[in-house]
Amino acid sequence: MIKQGMILAAGLGKRLQPLTLTTPKPLIELAGRPLIQYALDRYLVRRLKKIVVNTHYLATQMADYLAGWPVIISQEEELLETGGGIAKALPHFNGYPFFSLNSDIWWQDSTNNSLDALEASWDETTMDALLVLVHRQNALNYDGTGDFLWDEATLTPTFRPSDTPAPYIYTGIQLLHPRLFNSCPIGRFSIVELYQRAAKNQRLKAIVLNGEWSDVGTVTALNTLRQRLAND
Repeated sequence: MIKQGMILAAGLGKRLQPLTLTTPKPLIELAGRPLIQYALDRYLVRRLKKIVVNTHYLATQMADYLAGWPVIISQEEELLETGGGIAKALPHFNGYPFFSLNSDIWWQDSTNNSLDALEASWDETTMDALLVLVHRQNALNYDGTGDFLWDEATLTPTFRPSDTPAPYIYTGIQLLHPRLFNSCPIGRFSIVELYQRAAKNQRLKAIVLNGEWSDVGTVTALNTLRQRLAND
């Protein structure tokens, strides 16, 4: 079983200003809970033995909040983006696969638990990264052009052609093997570079969320989701 995971919580939260001028994005509240608590709860329900959280912006506030939880903090003196942040934390995972969650997302599974579904679909011999995608019709507060096409039979995602909208969006939920980061850049870089390399080697796969998902990265999205949850 997968018993370790990471939460990406180092970002500046610029799209959530002015709320994030004094509060780090993961501690902004949604329905009475800080955003990061949703990710923590997902992991704690699965009784993960190791949870790593990367921090950078307003790190003292993050450390104070996380002091009461069984987590390891990976502090970034320089913001390292998604790829660099995970790469810095890799020694904590001892060469074994781990979940990774963005701290600024909300999702609700309709049937299967998404983390359970990730583990059930995981094949270490053929995969370096297994992403969770969501169909545009189940994505709240989203007006972009999408990220991927997806072949259900082979679980293969294909990056959206530059001139064509795509029906699937990456959710910020994933299962990774540390070898994805072999020969990765040093310092700050986007994990998308590693997805692209894995895709060329046919080692990037994806499943689709059975439920609803929302990015909570903007004030509009946050307020819309707050109202929705208040009315549920």
